[in-house]
Amino acid sequence: MSKKRTIIIYGNCQAEAIAVIFGLNQAIAENYVVHYVPSYENVRFEGMTISRDDVAVCDLLCEQHDPVLFPQRDALPQSCVTVRFPSVDFNALWPFNATNPYNPVEPSFPFGRFPYSDRIVLSQIETGKSAAEILDYYLTQWDKYKIDLDRLLKIEKARIFARDAKCDVAIGEHLFNVYAIERPLWTINHPSQSMLKELVRRIIAVASVQIPGMMDVDIGETVDKNFVLSSRGPLGVVSVPIHPMVAEYFTLSWYDPNERFYLFDGTDYSYEAYFQELIERTILARGKSPSDVHV
Repeated sequence: MSKKRTIIIYGNCQAEAIAVIFGLNQAIAENYVVHYVPSYENVRFEGMTISRDDVAVCDLLCEQHDPVLFPQRDALPQSCVTVRFPSVDFNALWPFNATNPYNPVEPSFPFGRFPYSDRIVLSQIETGKSAAEILDYYLTQWDKYKIDLDRLLKIEKARIFARDAKCDVAIGEHLFNVYAIERPLWTINHPSQSMLKELVRRIIAVASVQIPGMMDVDIGETVDKNFVLSSRGPLGVVSVPIHPMVAEYFTLSWYDPNERFYLFDGTDYSYEAYFQELIERTILARGKSPSDVHV
């Protein structure tokens, strides 16, 4: 029996989710071995490699737009079809998103408990205020720290459309058409099930122009069938609250003020409890003693 041809998906966690979806599709699995190749370092991927033999029989490389190209391009066959696709991310719904510098790694949290932080929270912590004072400020003083959301949205459109122009697959127009009527992402860079499904559908559509067999791939059915028990989709394991004033400004019809928000271990919080926990743990990790954390 001849060796199966391969499909390679290269990129970040979104590319990993796409590879999972490809692998679950019966039409693809019958004809291909799907390989995910990460474009970033992570302890989960230590020792993960793809052989040059597998690269040499690749029919389709789905390559996420990234400063670093797929590292084994020289081993790809001339017949390999490359489809370049963008990340799905959206800063406008989380205008205060910031990398958390006080986010220790724990056994159940390889990325730390709160990798997504908030620059308003961080700036208030730096003043030495108590957790209670910071939480109250965040919840009640929007007019003191708000930003120009209209300008931010325009910047986001320019950024996303510019990236789309460098790819074979575009997602920006769809994102801006739907973000107010259906949830587009769970965090700034973890797309919802519907958004991920649309991205994969577009990748398949572009690939099928040169690989006719891909026309028979029904990705929508694959996603709905395999993630039916979790409408959060493969990237909804963690979610970050959207500020209610941001939701109001953008008239998000799907926004639920009573929604629960999840950490990587499945712990869920209300909006207020999420920020209370974030603030307390950040203060502690910054070097405060537990007695200094009083809410």
